[in-house]
Formats: sequence, structure tokens, C-alpha cells
Amino acid sequence: MGPYYKALGHINVDAFLQRKNGIISLNLTDAGMVRPISQNYYWETDTSSKQVSLCPIHDQTKGKNILIPQFINLTPEAIAFIGAYDGDGNKTNNIGFAQNNPQLQDFVSKGLQVLFGDSFHSDVTILEDEKYFQGEDVVAQMTIIKEKWITQGRPEEQITDRELQEEVLLQKYASQYSNVLSDETIKYVISPHKGAGAPGKSAYEIIRNQRNSRSFLPFLLAIIKEGVNSILQDSIGSNEITWLGSPLAYHQQYLDMKSYIESGKCCYVTAGGEIRRYEIYAEQGQLFEPHIGQSNLLWIQKPNGQRFAVPVELPVSPILCLMLGYYLAEGSSSKAAYFTFRERYEQNISLGFNSSEEDTLRVFFSGLDVLFPNSRHEIITGWLVKIGGKYFPESITVAEKIGIPLARRGSKGQGAAGSIEFTEAVRDWAIAQFPLMQEWIDKFLHIEFTGAGIPRVDIRCAGFPAQFLAAVICDLLFFPESIEEFIRDR
Repeated sequence: MGPYYKALGHINVDAFLQRKNGIISLNLTDAGMVRPISQNYYWETDTSSKQVSLCPIHDQTKGKNILIPQFINLTPEAIAFIGAYDGDGNKTNNIGFAQNNPQLQDFVSKGLQVLFGDSFHSDVTILEDEKYFQGEDVVAQMTIIKEKWITQGRPEEQITDRELQEEVLLQKYASQYSNVLSDETIKYVISPHKGAGAPGKSAYEIIRNQRNSRSFLPFLLAIIKEGVNSILQDSIGSNEITWLGSPLAYHQQYLDMKSYIESGKCCYVTAGGEIRRYEIYAEQGQLFEPHIGQSNLLWIQKPNGQRFAVPVELPVSPILCLMLGYYLAEGSSSKAAYFTFRERYEQNISLGFNSSEEDTLRVFFSGLDVLFPNSRHEIITGWLVKIGGKYFPESITVAEKIGIPLARRGSKGQGAAGSIEFTEAVRDWAIAQFPLMQEWIDKFLHIEFTGAGIPRVDIRCAGFPAQFLAAVICDLLFFPESIEEFIRDR
């Protein structure tokens, strides 16, 4: 990863393995399930080359070994990678990442390469809902492909719908990934339960797996868990994870927000095609609101929009980087829109977050406090509980137990639940599961039956800082060279 940032700490892999005596054992909470995972490892550390030879042990037999760094530098990008993988990374089988955005896939691939180098080659699984292939445009595309194959000499009766569907997905994938590795194996999964709402709608997803890496997944997840916990616990140092200062506050560098805003990089395209920029608000020649005593806050706004406060010096701290990584995985904006909203209008740029884990929500709130000091109650407008459609039968059972009917709004029952009593029961459940949401009880909105996921909290935020956050994420994590002049040392 890029040389633009200084490390904020490091992980001593040898000390980590010594403390655990080579035995990785943890309870993984994923998709509403607690899954115990474990793996024994044998390792040797070469202090001269600062590398660790790591190999799994299966039934007293050593497996294939790989070389990893003895010290993993916790740079801002590496910390963001931890959040992104914890959000969307594979937790079972091989090491891998689920995401259909190529820039984000590449970001995670680089993060994995920092740890594992070239130890693994990748396989790709492409997932799509069968409803996608019922759309008019896709049907026409499959017809063209079929006619081409027939002219090339293939008998029409030997061409299956499945082959045509896979070819459509391959063309879509190839157009996104111009640098597809020649040795990638592509697997296709086409399912009626991927979450597409109607014919022609897509639930497209790419999972890039590291081939033959399954035995090393527990090691990666344990490293990630240790890193996240040390940040949340604000633990400065241990034998295996050492931070140079408080993970919740320490930073070696900061983003000069005044220069960054004045450069025009916080811009976006409106629905009318106009380029607009965030502006620094000034009144009577003063940079800061006269009645605000905190001179470290900068007040910015969209043209004629609502003002909000950001730090004059945005600290590139572990908690901020971890939050941005989680936001890449769990944020409400379209990931592709991060890379295009400054060139064309993107309707799907928003500020919001959803999670089924309280620790992840805590990271999100903590990151908001860094980005928007003292403003979280103005930024957060409400929250709701989303429940995957396949859990509707369980929801009916809950409603029956408390003796109420349960109605679903929308033409297909895809919308909010229509029973006040059920809504309140689920709200109380959510607060019991996520006690930190008690602070926001008065901002609870409703329940939505949508998608395919387990019940999760969905945070809704005001729209006025959305493009600002998108610019910060894009520039800090993906294009740091473009803002090198605004990155300052403490």
C-alpha cells in the first residue's frame, strides 16, 4: 500500500503466536450465529529476515507453510482493511471478500497481500438472482449471444439457458476487471433467493477467494479480532499489538481540512448536472461561528445548505480508519458511486450504516464523533430494524405470541411492518441486543422487511454531509496521492 501514511502501531506475529502457543481458538459471531473455530499452527521465526514461516497442523501432521511478516505495520490503510474484511470478508472456508466493486476488491486484495504476499492464487464466485435474467435488456443480450454462437457453428439445441446466463455474468465481470488474472477459476451461483426485488433487478455480487487458504483463515480472523478489540478498549500496548498512542485519539498525521475544502475536492454533481462544492462558512469576516468557543471546529456547508462542523485538523487515527473500513462494507452508499459522484450525478450517495453487531455500531458512532465533533445528534436522524424477508414466518410467530396481527405494507409486502405493538416489541428487542441504542430510543422509526439478511440495526443520517464523507473516504483510502499536499505531520 501507498507510502503516504506513517504507521500508527504494529502487530508482532511471533509474540501473538507465542501467547497462544500456536493454538487459535475463537468464537466467531457471523450472520446471527456463534461459530467456534480453531486451528493449531507450527511456526518458526527468522529474526534476520523478519519473517515467520507458518503452517497448519492437521492430526499431528504439518500442512503447507507460508511466509508472513514478523511485524505487520498498522498503517491507516491496513486498519481500514481490517474493518472492511471484518464487515464483508469470508468467515468460513477460504480467505475471501464479497463485494461487486472492483476498486474495493483491489483494496482488500492489497491488504491481504501485505499479510500473505503471493502465497495464494484467487478463485472467483459470481452470484446473481435468477430474476435478473428476466429483464428485457438481459433477455436481448442473451439472444445476441445465442445467435453469435449459432453462427459460429454451435447447434441451437445444445445451447442452454444456464450457459447464456453465465456468459452474461462473465462479460459483466470482464468489463469491470480489465486485469483479470489468467489463472482465475470462475464459479457461477444463480439463485432465486439473492434478493433482487423484480425481474431485471440485480443482486450481483463477487466473492474473490484465496485458493487453498482455508487453514489460515482462523489466523487472519484472530488477528482482526485482536486489532478491533485493542482499538475499542483503547489499549495502547501489549506484547503482540503495540500502538504508538491511544487508538481512540492518537495520530501522526492529519488532513488539513481548510485547505482540503478550499481546493474544491469536496465537490459533487447535482441532478441538474451542475458541479457544486462544499464551502467554508464565514460571517462578518470570521471563519468560525461567533458563538462557538471551540476554535478547532470548521463550519462548512453545501451552497445554501445546512452548516455542520468538522475538525480543522482531521486526525488520521486508528478509530477513524477502522470506522472508514467498516463503512466501506456496511455503509448505505453505493460503493461504485464513491468513484463517480464528482463526475456525474449519483442518487445513491447517502450517509447511513447497518450492522448486526454492537461492536461495529460502536465503531461507527466513534468515527462519527471524529468526523463531526459534537454533532452526532444533528447528523443521525433516526434508526430502524431491517429483517430479511425469509424471516417473516418467525416474525408472524412473535406477533402471535403477543396476540397481535402483523401486516406488511407495500404492493408485495416488502415494506414496513404495520403493527405498532409488533414494532415496539422489535424495538425493545433491538435495544436489549444493542444497549448503546438506548441513547437513540426516541429516534426509532419502524421495521422493514427487506433483502435476505438477519435482523439488523439500520442507522439513518442527514443527507447534507453525505458527499463530504464520500470524498474523504475516496481520497484518504483510495487516492492518497491526490491529497498528499493536504496531509500534515503533527
